[in-house]
Amino acid sequence: MELPSRPPTAPADTLCRAETVDVDDATSAFKDEEDLYQTLETCRKRIEERGSAGGKSVSNDTESTFTAASGIDSHMSSDEEEKDFDMLPDAKAAVAAVAEAPASQPISTGGSSVTSGVVSMMEMRTLWRDLPQVQEGGFLEKLSSSEVKLQEAIYELQSSEETYNKSLSILVNFIIPRFNDESNDPPPCSKQDQEVLFSNAQDLMEISNMFLAELKQRSEESVVVESVSDIILQHIRIFEPYVSYCRNQCLQNAKFVALGADSAFEKFLRQVQEAPESQKLPFTSYLLLPMQRITRMPLLLKAVVERTPDDSEEKTHICKAMEQAQKLVKRCNESARSLELMTELESKIRFDKVTHLDLSVNHRLITHHGLVRLGNKKKRKEINMYAFNDLILLTKAKNDRFQPIIDYCMTPFVIVHGRVPDESEENNLNFSVVFLENHERKEATYFLEALSLKDMEKWMSALNPPMYTKEEGDTIYQRWNCPLGKALYPFHGAKDDDLNMVEGQEIHVLRRTEDGWCFGSVVGSSPSEEGWFPMSYIADISSEFRRALNVRQRYHLIKAATL
Repeated sequence: MELPSRPPTAPADTLCRAETVDVDDATSAFKDEEDLYQTLETCRKRIEERGSAGGKSVSNDTESTFTAASGIDSHMSSDEEEKDFDMLPDAKAAVAAVAEAPASQPISTGGSSVTSGVVSMMEMRTLWRDLPQVQEGGFLEKLSSSEVKLQEAIYELQSSEETYNKSLSILVNFIIPRFNDESNDPPPCSKQDQEVLFSNAQDLMEISNMFLAELKQRSEESVVVESVSDIILQHIRIFEPYVSYCRNQCLQNAKFVALGADSAFEKFLRQVQEAPESQKLPFTSYLLLPMQRITRMPLLLKAVVERTPDDSEEKTHICKAMEQAQKLVKRCNESARSLELMTELESKIRFDKVTHLDLSVNHRLITHHGLVRLGNKKKRKEINMYAFNDLILLTKAKNDRFQPIIDYCMTPFVIVHGRVPDESEENNLNFSVVFLENHERKEATYFLEALSLKDMEKWMSALNPPMYTKEEGDTIYQRWNCPLGKALYPFHGAKDDDLNMVEGQEIHVLRRTEDGWCFGSVVGSSPSEEGWFPMSYIADISSEFRRALNVRQRYHLIKAATL
């Protein structure tokens, strides 16, 4: 079979197309993410302080500190927020002293116990201005003060990623292998326990390696780095595993506390913690690393944004990069909060007469939940409705302890009819929800009433999530509900961000461009292995996404024919 000619090479800015972003709006949207970062930093400091207490029980110590870190959506008081980020490095530049301490450098606190893990970043961090190539090239004299500050901010992005990478490598290359050492008798915990404790840390290590390599290559090409926005925008697409890691945090917390009650696990953990390779830092400080890093990313990009000239083209792109990082942190927060809610919900709901459903799937997020009234005006009763990004769930409002399930339906198969108020009924809060395929794969209609106008607006938004969105002409799909394609030919891209595939492989299509390219991944592969490929190299195949579109179209056709 003759291979089709490859479509025109995607433009260099495929992954960082220009988009007008209001700098003030992007900066003001940062506050929540900065608060999240501050919360994790406080948790880290508490861990360090407790870790410095000699002879204290590991289980007691880690239970309290890990519990303190269990809510990543908590907020600091206004007087604890970061204020001055103008000089690098200063107090702001030193916030990741332990979490991002180079593995090769011993930790010293000037004679105090190293178990405290408190390190002065002024002693261990290198500034851009201190680099030999900067001083030898006379760049401090050639560049203006504002240009030097921009280079310091860009270098801070790279150097902090490098120290985070080294610390994460201790977890992945030393601590996790110690858990799997065959000489452990008895084993510290089961394989299932390890999956909860370490989640997808291996994937995060791979992502950090690729991201750091790109940043290093850019700085090696030129001492004065003019742009990093393209690197950020390219890699932010594969940072999805950070959402999964943060989501797992409440389960990680519960599992760690439970294991801490075992004296054998406590003894093993103390041995790991006291090993030179782990820098004698608390085990939990390594588990918090990914959450600290991802919540810090918008903060680092904010520094670059503030120092990038307003009249430069890079300003638009770096603002977009910061905006994408903020959205990612927000999703990390929502994902963690959603799993907490679903864990609590799973302990209450009862699948008495309904097919069982696992609520705690990785992509599921809660968008709205609360009471609604079910039935006609003469006979209505209150029930609970839970709207997730992919699922609508109805339960009886029996009591706080038990909630028997009435019905559920995946959102692609849900049709919502809102009723516009008329002259006879000024505040009409009625609406109907049609489950095209409920738990019995049958059609079911529920007539509901919201409790207030504000609640009505929230339900209308939560019950109608888009199956796909449009951005600059591109079509973007949800990761949990996207088209499937089958590779017609092998494809080996010439660029690092291309997707390599072989004939016959099934492909998740996450994005389609107007110029004939797709972005996606091979089914079953790691999220870090996503990339671009020609649309003409795949054929659309049957998928839940395609089936949902067909079912919805059939419903509307039947509805129109009966009018």
